[in-house]
Amino acid sequence: MRVTREKLINLAREEAERRGQTENVLSGYLIGSVVSGNPMIGGSADIDLVLIHQDQPLQNREIVPLSHDIHLDIAHHACELYQHPPDLRVDPWLGPSMCEPIFLYDPEHFFERAQAGVRGQFFRSDHAYTRSMAFLNRARKMKPATDSEPGWVTKYMQSALEAANALASLGGFPVAGRRITVLLRSRLLELDFKQNWHEFEDLLGSSTLREELIPEWIDLWEEAFDAASQHDPTCSPVRKNYFLKSFLSFIDTGIPQEIFWLLIFTWSSAIEILHTVNEDNPYFVHWESALDYLKLSPDHRVNRSNQLEDFLDHVEKILDEWE
Repeated sequence: MRVTREKLINLAREEAERRGQTENVLSGYLIGSVVSGNPMIGGSADIDLVLIHQDQPLQNREIVPLSHDIHLDIAHHACELYQHPPDLRVDPWLGPSMCEPIFLYDPEHFFERAQAGVRGQFFRSDHAYTRSMAFLNRARKMKPATDSEPGWVTKYMQSALEAANALASLGGFPVAGRRITVLLRSRLLELDFKQNWHEFEDLLGSSTLREELIPEWIDLWEEAFDAASQHDPTCSPVRKNYFLKSFLSFIDTGIPQEIFWLLIFTWSSAIEILHTVNEDNPYFVHWESALDYLKLSPDHRVNRSNQLEDFLDHVEKILDEWE
């Protein structure tokens, strides 16, 4: 059966309605690539569903496989998060998510009322600036974690992305998902931030990456991801298919560099999971070799941390001038 966007929306609606009948769910709405209209890559997709609960939910995130290639990625929110909608319009992630979602389940019009408060004056320039500054502040809060081991690479990459999204948010919604590199480049070039895009690439080491290394790194990533799946549901087989099929699709279309940020970030996350359960693991050797190639190994940490600080300063200067 061919999987269409309409089918994915219906699956999300059925789940939201079922949760509304069996759990204390007030509202459910859809965000992400299904909403934007291009959810499938390599025959796989996730469905980003947000459920708003009357009380504090038991978990913040839930992965629900629907097949080998399709899964629900459910965010669980307490209703108190939505009590003051004007504050949410300047929230860097939640505000944009609420601006143009797909309504799925809202029998008491709880989400509809909250959304009305968010959408009012959402695109006003001072609100865009506030969201951008929120991203930059998030980047700066992550920055100290890059000054010490372990796990500094994950925080380093997150901080760099948050800062890049500070720039991207000046011209629209922040970027996320499997097309993150494609979307980020397009937005920054559109906003005439070409130099900042190159700075972002240099931070990751992707500008010097030889394309012939990518298939080998994907194989090594897959081995680490499989091992991590034994210890953390965010590395489940359906999530592996979700990432892997997009990696292979980008390679097939002749743009393998577009997978870089997501490949390294998810690889780093898997390695962090494995570090918590086993300090002597064969997957670490390959990971450390890749980091050394990218100049992201511990020997380069201080220089990279300083480079990240410079990038954050450049972004802050742009925001100050933009205001």
